[in-house]
Amino acid sequence: MNLHDRVALQRIVGEWAAETFPDDTRDTISASIRQESQNLRQAVLNARTAPAPIDPPFNTEIARSVSTMYLLLLRLADKEGFSLHHEAILRHALHTMTTPKPATTEDQAT
Repeated sequence: MNLHDRVALQRIVGEWAAETFPDDTRDTISASIRQESQNLRQAVLNARTAPAPIDPPFNTEIARSVSTMYLLLLRLADKEGFSLHHEAILRHALHTMTTPKPATTEDQAT
C-alpha cells in the first residue's frame, strides 16, 4: 500500500465513521481506544498459554484488537484533521534519531 492508499484509507474510515457515529467526540473515540487496549491486553495474556498459531501463522485475537485500534486511531486523526500516517513517519524518524540502539557483543569487543 502506498502513501496515497494510506491517506485514502484514513479518509474512507473517517467518512464512514462520521456517517455511522455522528455524535463521536474525542472522548468517545478515546474511550473506545481504551476499551480495545484492554481487549488487546487480554488477548496477549491469552496468547501466553495458547498453542502457537499455525494457519494463519499469527494470533487472530491480537490481530483483531490491533486492527480495531488502528481504525479507531484513523477515526480520531481524521476527526482532528491530521494524517496519522504522516505523523507516525515523523515520530519514527524522531525515535530513530534520539533512541540509542542497544550495544551488541560485537560493539563491546571493539
